[in-house]
Amino acid sequence: EDILKRFATKKVKEGTYGNIEFAGARDRYYCFSLFKGSYDIEVTKDKDASHVYITSVPSQIMLYIGPQSVKQLKPYGLGNIVYYGFFHWISIGMIKLLHLLFSLTKNWGLSIICFAISIYFLLFPFTSKSTKAMQRMQQIQPEINELRDKYKDNPQKMQKETIELYRKYKINPLGGCLPLLFQFPIFIALYQVLFRIVELKGARFLWINDLSLPDHFLKLPTTPPFYINLLPILIVIIGLAQQKMTMTASSGSSQQKSMGLFFAVFIGVIFYGFPSALVLYWFVQNILTFIYQVRTSKIQSAHS
Repeated sequence: EDILKRFATKKVKEGTYGNIEFAGARDRYYCFSLFKGSYDIEVTKDKDASHVYITSVPSQIMLYIGPQSVKQLKPYGLGNIVYYGFFHWISIGMIKLLHLLFSLTKNWGLSIICFAISIYFLLFPFTSKSTKAMQRMQQIQPEINELRDKYKDNPQKMQKETIELYRKYKINPLGGCLPLLFQFPIFIALYQVLFRIVELKGARFLWINDLSLPDHFLKLPTTPPFYINLLPILIVIIGLAQQKMTMTASSGSSQQKSMGLFFAVFIGVIFYGFPSALVLYWFVQNILTFIYQVRTSKIQSAHS
């Protein structure tokens, strides 16, 4: 595939460029581009914008102006305009799966829900190990607190004894972070896809009028208008419920509990302005994780 150089508008340097195959620009959903050929272009800049001029005008100039869709761009040899960043190959796979699900559900909201469920069960073995690791960490938390009190004036001794405690119970303190290692590239790739896939623009689901925008559950009569976004609020509620369940089973420090509560609220704040398609995915993931945690907590209580 051809190598395509991408530049932020501000980083395009002034000057004359020869034998350019094609050039163009893109925004979140759409792009315009010269068809492949041979062009000499000149770039000038002013305070507000960069300007591109074709200095060697061929007999015929053809432009593509439309959505950033590989399916539509590829026939013109412009497929590599579509780029989703470092995890591009994951994003392409996600788009294919989303389109497959849409062909079955005929609704993008339902497709995202099915997609979230598919990803959850794909990563379930790691989630299961993570949950069990966190539960075992909670079980030995009283002993860790005793070590902290006993060696509060000797941090090195406390660290050594804590490591020995982990070895005794065969616990990996990083085990709870395992799913995040796999979720991170998926989430980054999914952010790029759900933020930029043009099919979501104007797609409706339940109360959501546009999956490419925040869900706008309720409009307050203010000037300017302020919207209540329901999905991020539900994510916060689920996060707080998870923290309450964790705190009930744990004897962690008040600082740890405060950090957990802060993180649950912080996630909701971060997601508040995100496209509802992305927030819907995260909401379904959290629901499934919460259900699993409740189930494992009940099983653990029954065996106690």
